[in-house]
Amino acid sequence: VSIAPNPFNTEIEISASADMKSIRLLDMSGKEVIFTLTNGNSKKLNLDSLKAGVYTVVVETESSISTSRIIKK
Repeated sequence: VSIAPNPFNTEIEISASADMKSIRLLDMSGKEVIFTLTNGNSKKLNLDSLKAGVYTVVVETESSISTSRIIKK
């Protein structure tokens, strides 16, 4: 799973080698702030409404779950 840009201002693009089923974004306390169902191996998310800080992205494909940290400026 690849996420760019990181750090970001308003938008990120998530790409995976396999088709993604869902994307979750968690704040540092573990609270889910975004959940989206998806299909395909690429997705753009507009995250302009989020406060500056560190978030965890959880991407689920049919065969795996991947977590990454991102930083909102």
